[in-house]
Amino acid sequence: MERVFFGDIEVDAALLLAYGRDAERRTGVAVAPAHLVAKSVGRALRLLRRPAADVLVVSGDGGHGVAVAGDTPVLDIARRVGDGRGGTSGPVVGADIVAGDEALPHGYAPLHLYSAAPLVVRVGPVRERPVAVAGRVVCRPMLALTLTADAPAFAYGELARLATSIRDYLTNPQAYEPPFGVGTADVRNPVITSAV
Repeated sequence: MERVFFGDIEVDAALLLAYGRDAERRTGVAVAPAHLVAKSVGRALRLLRRPAADVLVVSGDGGHGVAVAGDTPVLDIARRVGDGRGGTSGPVVGADIVAGDEALPHGYAPLHLYSAAPLVVRVGPVRERPVAVAGRVVCRPMLALTLTADAPAFAYGELARLATSIRDYLTNPQAYEPPFGVGTADVRNPVITSAV
C-alpha cells in the first residue's frame, strides 16, 4: 500500500462567501469556493518554496480541468475555470483541487494515477453547522476540505504549515488579494519558514 497522509480542514466560510459575492458584484466574475481553495493551496505551496506550485482545478461533475499557476490572483483563476482556459502547460505537479458535492459532503479523493500531483484537496459544500464562538453555540457557514498527500513528497511539519496557510487565506481572502481591478495578489506575504 502506498504511504499517504489524510487530513481535514474546516473553516468558517463567512468572509470567503462575502468575498465571492463582492467580487461578482464589482467585477461580474463568479468566484466559487473551489477557486478560493485553489488559490489558497497554490499560495501555501509557493510559501513552502515548492518549485512547481501549480494547481489543477477539476470540476465536480468530472468535466475538464484547468491548470493555473500558484500565484495567480483568484479572479483570474475564476475566469480561467469559467472559460476553460488553462494558465500553465505541461503536467501539474503541485496539487489537484476536486470539487465535492452535496451527496458526499465529507470524503477523501485518491491520489490520481494520471497526475504527478502529490496533493489532492477535495472541496466539500458550504453548510451551516453549529460551532462554539466566544463560549456560545452558533450556526456558521462552514467549508470542509479533505487532503490526501503523498507521504514521501511532504514531511509532516510541511503539511501542518500548508494547512495553516490554507486556513489563514480562506478565513479572510480579501487580506491576501489585491483590490478589485489592481495587479497581482499576495506580494506582501512572506515565505513560511517557521514550524507550526
